[in-house]
Amino acid sequence: MADSWYVYGTIEDHAEIIDEKYDAVIVSEVLEHVDAIDLFINTCANIIKPGGSFFITTINKTTFSWVGAIAIAEYALCLLPPGTHD
Repeated sequence: MADSWYVYGTIEDHAEIIDEKYDAVIVSEVLEHVDAIDLFINTCANIIKPGGSFFITTINKTTFSWVGAIAIAEYALCLLPPGTHD
């Protein structure tokens, strides 16, 4: 297991090095950046203990979300690189 709370890498690589499964996995604002969503979700589910919890949050596909996440955050305020939420 890593020495810190934050680990840079893929969930697939992380799943290969952990010794124990987790009580919960939280995937927050990540799904829209994943290429192989089925593999990602299956790997996340496989590292959860039986009876554990799996929480996923992501940006809604609504006009309001598009305006906030893409038009404003990416293009107007330049908080994120253009194309981050394509």
